[in-house]
Amino acid sequence: MNKLGYRALPFALADLPEGWFSANQVNLLYQLALATPGPILEIGPWVGRSTSVIARALRERGERIPFHTVDYGIASEAEWKALFGSSVHTKKDPDRYLRHINQPGGTIASLERNLAAQGLRDLVEIHRGDFHAVAPEGPFALIFCDATHNRREIDRNIPALLHRLGPGGVLACDDITADLEAHLLTRFAFRWHHLDSLLFYAGVGDLAA
Repeated sequence: MNKLGYRALPFALADLPEGWFSANQVNLLYQLALATPGPILEIGPWVGRSTSVIARALRERGERIPFHTVDYGIASEAEWKALFGSSVHTKKDPDRYLRHINQPGGTIASLERNLAAQGLRDLVEIHRGDFHAVAPEGPFALIFCDATHNRREIDRNIPALLHRLGPGGVLACDDITADLEAHLLTRFAFRWHHLDSLLFYAGVGDLAA
């Protein structure tokens, strides 16, 4: 994993669903999905940008590898506020969220529609709810998590992710700033890490004492 670097991809960014994942993050996550033996777990797919990257890598490999993704599947503004403690209207460009939330089936409907449009739906098993309750136990060779945006989320979610990570597995977390990286390295015994475009990769050891 320490040999990750830029490689030409067999698809364009425009082929992927909307999202906040950058070109460099797409490239690195695609390589991780190509290189890990599986199974794979994703937490927080939103409407499927990162999900599509992983599924495209699995399709390129031509292997049937278990790939599970877990999302709250928010289907109303009230549900958003109950989960996150603030109105979705406080977000920058709230319409970007509302068009997925305020539809039959909520965000899961957009996720399924986007995967189907790319011919990827049958490569992904979707679970709706809090991953602590609904995610398979694993072990997983690769876990990608988009639910470590602050110290509270890290402290709550990382132990549950490590519980599901197999020996030699790789944990990739989005939106890890330098401050959050320092917090991670203080709390958890990472053997290897790389920070690039706010995407954090780590081969992890046991929890730090």
